[in-house]
Amino acid sequence: MNNEYTYQIPSYALSYIYNGDDSGLEQDDIDNIDAFLAREHYIDTWDILDESEYFCTTPEFGLPCNVVDVVGVQFANS
Repeated sequence: MNNEYTYQIPSYALSYIYNGDDSGLEQDDIDNIDAFLAREHYIDTWDILDESEYFCTTPEFGLPCNVVDVVGVQFANS
C-alpha cells in the first residue's frame, strides 16, 4: 500500500518541482522549494489533484499566495 500526503504547493513552484525549471524564480523561492523537497525526501512522485488555483494563507512554504493541491506519493517499498 502506498502512502499519500496532500500539500498546498504555491503555483509558482510547480514548474521547478516537476521540470527543474527555475526561470522566473528568485533565489529565495528556489531555496524555499529545495528546503521543502529535502524535508519531504521520502516522496517518490508528485501528482496534481486539481489544477484549479486558489488563494492560501498557509502554503507549504513561502508567503500567502495562489496554490494548487498536490499529492505526494510514497511507494510502499521505499
